[in-house]
Amino acid sequence: MIASDRKAKRVGTALLIVDGTDEVLNRKAVIALLPGRVRARSLSKLVALSREVYNATIEHRRDAWRLAQVTVSRFDEFNEIPGLRGLRPDVAAFGNQFVRGSISRADEAFGAFFRRLGDGETPGYPRFKPERRFRTAFYDEPAGWALRRLGSDDPALYVQGVGEIALSIRSVRQLQRFIGRGGEARTLTITKSRSGAWRACVGFRNVASSPLPVNDQVGGVDR
Repeated sequence: MIASDRKAKRVGTALLIVDGTDEVLNRKAVIALLPGRVRARSLSKLVALSREVYNATIEHRRDAWRLAQVTVSRFDEFNEIPGLRGLRPDVAAFGNQFVRGSISRADEAFGAFFRRLGDGETPGYPRFKPERRFRTAFYDEPAGWALRRLGSDDPALYVQGVGEIALSIRSVRQLQRFIGRGGEARTLTITKSRSGAWRACVGFRNVASSPLPVNDQVGGVDR
């Protein structure tokens, strides 16, 4: 069984991720979305706004340091979201969570930059993302979206500002497999592929592990 980073054994600078003993796990279900034209336009707007927030966060931190040598944190930017909603009704229509998700991704980019800098490397400064490099909306909390009616004939993924997007039987089976093992849907990412197809990744916590029966056969070895 694969172990989590929390319980995996450390071997030098690496983690031994086999023979884990976690009773509950984090798992992700990747599902295809088939929005109609109206929903697809709303999703495209959501992704475009997510990219705009990400680039604005990079610019905000860069200018704050260049002009005043002020360090801006993720929580400083979270506190500015209510003001942004007042200035941008198009952003307010989709709620707060996707804005927080984009800010958090920019914060991770800066965190990686300063970590490599501290290790003596020469990392590139976080970059602005063009459309082809940023096609995802991030929800790090179970707010602004929901899985609805998974046990009925019209299951759907609800996203604030977009509406309900119908789910296929195959997608519902993936979701129900983790829910049936006690999983709680906590995170969501929505991505538009280069081909124009839409997919969602739902992150679950507290999924009960299901270890295989012990036997003397070798299933696979990875050095």
